[in-house]
Amino acid sequence: MAEAGLEERIDIRLADYRELAAEPFDAIASIGMVEHVGEAQIDVYAERLAQLLKPGGRLLNHGIARLRHSDAPAGDFSERYVFPDAEPLHLSRVLLALERAGFVAQHVEGLAADYAETLRHWAERLDAELDEATRLAGEERIRVWRLYLRAARNGFLSGFTGIYQVRAALPGGAAPALAPGAPALTTQA
Repeated sequence: MAEAGLEERIDIRLADYRELAAEPFDAIASIGMVEHVGEAQIDVYAERLAQLLKPGGRLLNHGIARLRHSDAPAGDFSERYVFPDAEPLHLSRVLLALERAGFVAQHVEGLAADYAETLRHWAERLDAELDEATRLAGEERIRVWRLYLRAARNGFLSGFTGIYQVRAALPGGAAPALAPGAPALTTQA
């Protein structure tokens, strides 16, 4: 931010959405949170995000989602050893919650193939530093992560899970500023 001269215009916070004061934000990026919200709280989560944004405010919601409605939820391994309290929902359920809260979805992008490739690299790097990783984290934790990285990659490749970015906005307010050099949108009557 400082290098770009934006430190006076941007406020970045790492915060729990439930603990933020009701101050209006222009934009919110929620990264890796939605998969921990769960069915019981997804509507509350979406409503809270909407309350925290100004009219016309923008949201980027990034998270893991279950894909096939016919599949049972993931087993206890990930919940117990890797992501306690994780409950990835179907993307359609996340979108429904956002719509109910007043958001208009502008773009949905699936990143499963990219994430599978990232997990491949992480697994290779962990294996390349296996002795040092074991020294630092212990043999049991390293076994868990070696298994998890491969199983998670398989989940993305097989279509069991996906990872998505949903860009949405609240109606109202001024049109968002375009990036420098971006073409302007025009309409003709």
